[in-house]
Amino acid sequence: MESEETVLSVESYKPFTKKEKEQLHSDVQHIELSTSGRGDFLSIGGNAFIQEAVILLHNSINLFQIGYFDCAFYSLRQTLEVVTIIIAFSDLPQKERDEKISAWKSNSYFPMQNKLMTQLEGNGIVINDMKTHMPTFFSLITNTNKQINKFVHKQGFKHFYISRIINPLSEEQKAKEKDQFLQFFRKAITITAIMRLAVDPFPILLMDEEILFRCFDTFTEPYGEEFVKTYIGEQFINEYKKTSIYQSYYSNFINEEKKNDSVFDIIHFQYIDTTKRQEILSQLHLLDFYDSTVVQIVFCCEKAVNVSYLGGIHLCRTNRPTIKAIKNEWSWHSGQFDQYENSHAYNQVYLEGYISVIHINGESFYIEHEIPFDETDIQAIENCIIDIENR
Repeated sequence: MESEETVLSVESYKPFTKKEKEQLHSDVQHIELSTSGRGDFLSIGGNAFIQEAVILLHNSINLFQIGYFDCAFYSLRQTLEVVTIIIAFSDLPQKERDEKISAWKSNSYFPMQNKLMTQLEGNGIVINDMKTHMPTFFSLITNTNKQINKFVHKQGFKHFYISRIINPLSEEQKAKEKDQFLQFFRKAITITAIMRLAVDPFPILLMDEEILFRCFDTFTEPYGEEFVKTYIGEQFINEYKKTSIYQSYYSNFINEEKKNDSVFDIIHFQYIDTTKRQEILSQLHLLDFYDSTVVQIVFCCEKAVNVSYLGGIHLCRTNRPTIKAIKNEWSWHSGQFDQYENSHAYNQVYLEGYISVIHINGESFYIEHEIPFDETDIQAIENCIIDIENR
């Protein structure tokens, strides 16, 4: 039997339509966007594990599509292993956590997924609490692993490639196997999405507008309503909301002042609607130094269009007419502002307009404008600088 023919007969199996495949990949992106900004989680490279789980889920779709069914299931099992490892790193007591991280990095003995899960359920701070409130979820993890292993460990001739080459699957068998894969794929997403919530509850918390409008600008995008309905379900959500981690975060934010729409847009989208001046100024105290400074610059000079800071990495736009060249400058990068970094100068030529650079409390702010500033504009900005620095 020619090896090339074997590969070709495997690759001829394409169970998903283009639309189905795109939808599956799109569903995985909800987890991809749920990166955490928790400090200690970032310090151990936690988001890399989440992204690795995402890649493994994408790979499982692609592998199943070209007929490598056992590899597809193995990729699903790896997904569960990777997400369990990072939860162990972030949730176990410090001493045990450090030992696990050291063993993992040095390729020393490291417990397999089932044993690691048992240790987490016994000693994990958040996971132990989640198990109390979500017992059926942890049964789902155990049962899913056992069933996926039937494919990975080649239990039964039906899981042999040679069987499929000699006796190709019927259309009915293909449809059944496709449904079976989708069942486990969805379970893997469910487990990954919920295990992610052991790090912090933001993917669920931010779905609540009352919290979203009280929260700072996070790294995390909330899960979509349809994603939660399809992959997590009302039961697991209600159970999770009873956990200590969710309750503590919720209590902290619900007591904060709720931001109005205009201030929310500044914090989350770096957009200032200058027609909402009073609304914005009424909550100026909710803005950090940078956003507050940009707002005051924009309101003290009507010619200011956009304001950048932190070396041009952050750009805050307004509703004022935008410099045409900036609007179409898709190759924009922060290095464009390097030449202006040390200057405190007005009306410097920049693309098809001007840029004026000012310094406030040692920080550079780059004001983009189409019309040159006159003496009145410059004096207004200088007075603004004095006001800000004297507070």
